Amino acid sequence: MIQTIIPTSNHAKASINTAMKVAFAAFLCCGEFTLDEKETFNPAIHLSRNSIQFQPNIQSPTHVLISLPASKSDPFRKGVSIVVAAVLPLVLSKL
Repeated sequence: MIQTIIPTSNHAKASINTAMKVAFAAFLCCGEFTLDEKETFNPAIHLSRNSIQFQPNIQSPTHVLISLPASKSDPFRKGVSIVVAAVLPLVLSKL
């Protein structure tokens, strides 16, 4: 299965790397940031770029707000917001 997600371009590698680190930091389940082979992307239930907000702004963020449209911990599918704090670059380089 891992073989199917190995990216080939630098952009794809950076995207996968970032997704894995954010998923780890935000305690996301795999199904909250990936799609099954047979699934079609649906922004009403899947995480997208619009689900990410840098706070207070993208130039100097102190945290990121991730809005999950659907989650296992959200049985009524109203959406869940997760706050992920910024960390120092030194910490990121060790992950």
